[in-house]
Amino acid sequence: MVQQMTLQQLTMCLESSHVNRCHVVYKTTDTIGRHTLGVILLCEFLTNRRASRELLMAAAVHDLPELITGDTPASAKWRSAELKTALDNLEDQVLVELGVRDYIVGLSERETAVLKMADLFELLYFALMEIAAGNTYASSIFYKVQKALNALLNTWIKEEIFGERDSEIINARHLLLELTVENAEEILCFC
Repeated sequence: MVQQMTLQQLTMCLESSHVNRCHVVYKTTDTIGRHTLGVILLCEFLTNRRASRELLMAAAVHDLPELITGDTPASAKWRSAELKTALDNLEDQVLVELGVRDYIVGLSERETAVLKMADLFELLYFALMEIAAGNTYASSIFYKVQKALNALLNTWIKEEIFGERDSEIINARHLLLELTVENAEEILCFC
């Protein structure tokens, strides 16, 4: 059962939206708040607007621990299993302290996969924005995330979390085909 948040927990959750993300590679200042909105919208897109309330709430709170940890670069976590484990444990502790851990651990395996997809696709979009703005460093991250998404989709199909014809897979594959460095400016120009 989800318990009512305290005023202090609510305040900390709201403050986390101001934490800067991707501060090592990118030129544009990004925040947890902007990223979170993107993840929520991508959850809706990937599920054809059928995302459960639980999935949307998990998307809304998934990065709240970064209020305490900051946005630790993924490259640091990839290089050190000990650092990743310590951060995972600390983030779990912060989710408990904020009273929102139930939103994350209550997801089905399929919803957890959709949240992971949405989180990575949002990073892909942000990398494209940076590339379009002339930041050549963002290309390497774009291609790493693109490769990781393809691998995850194949793994989830192999493990039968999704089928080839499930809307989440179809929508994800469509995004991967459309989101390319070559058409970044066209995709991102909405004027």
